[in-house]
Amino acid sequence: MPRKRFRLSTREIALIAVFAALIAIVTRLPGIPISLGIPTGKIEFSVPLYPLAGILLGPWIGALAVTIGNLIAWLIPKSTVLGFLFIPAGALAALSAGFLSRRAKWANWKGAGVLLAILIALWYVTPVGREAPLYPFFLHVPALILILICRGKISEFVNSASRRLVTVGVGIASFVGVMADHMWGNVMFITALQYVVDMKAFRDALKNLGMAIALGFSANNPIPDWVYQMVTNPTLGNYFMLSIPVAAVERIVFTAIATVISVGVIMAIGRLFFARSEA
Repeated sequence: MPRKRFRLSTREIALIAVFAALIAIVTRLPGIPISLGIPTGKIEFSVPLYPLAGILLGPWIGALAVTIGNLIAWLIPKSTVLGFLFIPAGALAALSAGFLSRRAKWANWKGAGVLLAILIALWYVTPVGREAPLYPFFLHVPALILILICRGKISEFVNSASRRLVTVGVGIASFVGVMADHMWGNVMFITALQYVVDMKAFRDALKNLGMAIALGFSANNPIPDWVYQMVTNPTLGNYFMLSIPVAAVERIVFTAIATVISVGVIMAIGRLFFARSEA
């Protein structure tokens, strides 16, 4: 029996081109700088498009569209080592969200759970993971727990005729997607740190931040040990723990944007995207 070849339909090629172009265009927007004392990057408005691509196009086609769009965005107008390492983040987000919104043999909630679990495990492989072992428990582990609790219900919600259920399913899938993107970005940032961040400037910034916190304590309310340690011996783990509130707000906003757009498209022309399951 001849082996079945993977082929893209004309419709799929057109959708890939549209999403890739949209991602490349949106990445040209200025974004919101984030620093916490040092220039570490910016919030990209292309992130909500990653789970959106996975939900609407399916995990494989969506991941391909996102990868092409991010590759184009990386090449124009300038390229960096960190930017190259971040390219797979969008594809992982599309895969995670796409897996959760489909019920095919090779695309379902189990794939999303395994993928996110691997990304969380990668955190603990890094030295920073051992400095800040609780970091994933604020955002990433809750996303994994949602997958394990809801399982196949997520795809049922996404494919439901009820707008409320669609919103719930898409919201969970989008949240998991943006958290997969976030964890890959964290691990790659740590990996490329020696190339993009001046460690002396980083430590000085953490010391300044620690001193600012310490000023809020008096003799009657002595400085806690954790503040003292951050002031005298700042680590990258301190930075990540301090960034949790910023990351939480950022990821919730991304989830909301992706959810609103996805639900609107699904309710309006959902048959175009969910005519068949991804195999």
